[in-house]
Amino acid sequence: MLKLIFYIILFYLIFKVMVRYVFPFLVRLYLKSVRKKFYQQNPHYRQQQQQQRQKKRKDGEVTIEYMQHKQRQPSTDNVGEYVDYEDVEQEEK
Repeated sequence: MLKLIFYIILFYLIFKVMVRYVFPFLVRLYLKSVRKKFYQQNPHYRQQQQQQRQKKRKDGEVTIEYMQHKQRQPSTDNVGEYVDYEDVEQEEK
């Protein structure tokens, strides 16, 4: 029984270390390889990013960068009208 408790605690500690340190490292490596493949297949994206980084802004210069619009959520203006109501208490017999 004591061995079982020891193995459970040991497994928990190893799992905790793996999740904390090893898993993020593996995910980072995977994302780096996916990014590399993406830029190999789409070299024009890399050129656009490099051009944007190379643009140097002067002190005091203001630039506005627009982001793509996300899908709009449906409007809730025409849902219906609000009806005020009162709770009706039922009498017990």
